[in-house]
Amino acid sequence: MPAVDGLGAHRQAAARPTASGPTSLPSFSFISALGGRGKSMSIAKWCVLAACVLPIATVGLAKFSTARLSSKSGGYDNNSPREWASKLTGWQQRACAAQVNGFEALPLFIAGVLFAQMAQSDQARIDVLALSFVGIRIAYVAAYLANQGSLRTLIWAAGFGVCVALLAMGA
Repeated sequence: MPAVDGLGAHRQAAARPTASGPTSLPSFSFISALGGRGKSMSIAKWCVLAACVLPIATVGLAKFSTARLSSKSGGYDNNSPREWASKLTGWQQRACAAQVNGFEALPLFIAGVLFAQMAQSDQARIDVLALSFVGIRIAYVAAYLANQGSLRTLIWAAGFGVCVALLAMGA
C-alpha cells in the first residue's frame, strides 16, 4: 500500500518491526514535507546538521550578551571578531572556548555517522546514538558555561564514546 502522507515509502518501511529489534525511527524529508519528491534524510543526518549549528549558537550567546554595547565598550565587533573574543572574560570567554571544542568534536562525529550509514548498520541505532551525541554536546556546553570542569570532562568522554560506538558500527 503506497504512503499517502507525503513522506514516502521509507516511512512505511521504517515503521515495520525488524528481527533485530523494535521498529526504527521514521526519517523526515523536508523536501517531501513541502510536497517535493526528495529522498528522506535520516534523523542522524539532521543531528549532523544540529551538531554543526550548535557551536555557532554557543558563541552567539556571548555575542548577544554584548549586543547593546558599542564595539569600543566591549560589544561585539564584526570587523575584529578575534580581538573581541580575546578580551572576553567569565562565561562569555567559556562560550567561545566551547565553540572551538564543538568544532573540534565534529569530524569524529560526522565520520562515525557516515561510516555507520555506509556500512548499512541498523539505522534506528545510528539515530539514537546521533541524538545522544547532540544531547551530550548540549549538556557539555551547559557545563562549560557553568564552569564545571570535572563534569564537563565526564560529559566530553560520553560524547567521545558515542563517536567511537558509531565508528565501530561502520567497521
